[in-house]
Amino acid sequence: MTTDTELSTDAPDDGLITTPDEPGTSPGTDDRATSDPDNDMDNDTITYASWSRQLYAYGIDVVLPAIAITSLVGIILTTGVETWPTIVCGIAAVAIVGFLVFNVVVLQGRSGLTMGKSAMSITTESAETGDPIGIVRSGARQVTHVIDTVPLLVGWFYPLRDRKRRTFADIIHGTRVITTDRAAPTRTIGWSIGVLAATVLAVGTLVATQYFDQYRQDQASAAAYDDVARVAQSSTVALLSYQPDSVEADLNSAAKTLTGGFLDYYSKYTKEVVIPAAKEKKVDTQAEAVGAGVVSADAHNATVLVFINQTTTTVDNPQPTKVASTVQVNLVHVDGHWLVDEFKPI
Repeated sequence: MTTDTELSTDAPDDGLITTPDEPGTSPGTDDRATSDPDNDMDNDTITYASWSRQLYAYGIDVVLPAIAITSLVGIILTTGVETWPTIVCGIAAVAIVGFLVFNVVVLQGRSGLTMGKSAMSITTESAETGDPIGIVRSGARQVTHVIDTVPLLVGWFYPLRDRKRRTFADIIHGTRVITTDRAAPTRTIGWSIGVLAATVLAVGTLVATQYFDQYRQDQASAAAYDDVARVAQSSTVALLSYQPDSVEADLNSAAKTLTGGFLDYYSKYTKEVVIPAAKEKKVDTQAEAVGAGVVSADAHNATVLVFINQTTTTVDNPQPTKVASTVQVNLVHVDGHWLVDEFKPI
């Protein structure tokens, strides 16, 4: 009687025993899965990061800094020509951008982790090797997120339907985001803290420098503007106001606010022309400053436009005559005081 274990009479005579192929298989093949170019080292130990975890990590890494930068830019735009807030906000915005690039490009490229990913216990790695993807590839991946964004944010929502929770950028660059229980390496933490501390220190140093240099200078300039406007108005009123009985005293008092060549000219002109005419024709003239505008001012020189209303009476014309005029007053800073060195009607 023949059994199923009997050797086939057609068996080769080389001493090798062969067995029939299993049903449903082809000769020369095994039952293992064929390689899949998209397999990316799948195994039972890998858990792909959920869309919500990736979202929270991205919020920490990118959205929060973006909000901060947008707020700073908004402050710059709303403060207009205010130099001090513009400089401070500009420095802070640049510092945040620098740390953002370090976090999502350098740190992620070297370790697979970012601040946000560390908080969410997820990591970015090469789908092919399982290693960190490197700084250049990490930077390219960030740029490629534009493709995730442009078509109505489709790429950002693609992980909701993709088995491996990938964005378009992950697919293009062969990366994956998986869960991890490893903490950031001590060296990585040190780098992060160092960069953050350096950023804060740099911003603080620049802010302090700007405060003691630019801000205080701006404050001094603002105070100088107020001072020269006040001196220009009071000097103009004094120069153009006198009464016939006190004209010498009035004009000599006004001359104390003058300097340089204009003082010499004014003293000679008033002595030879104004004082005799005022006494002879009983000239009574009073000036009132109705406004002033600082054209320019620095620590040593200033130019101010003064707007004057002047009322005059004489013995021949006792009815008050009112005249509105504008004068340009140039001042110089001498021994702690602003003095007029040029006076020109416009």
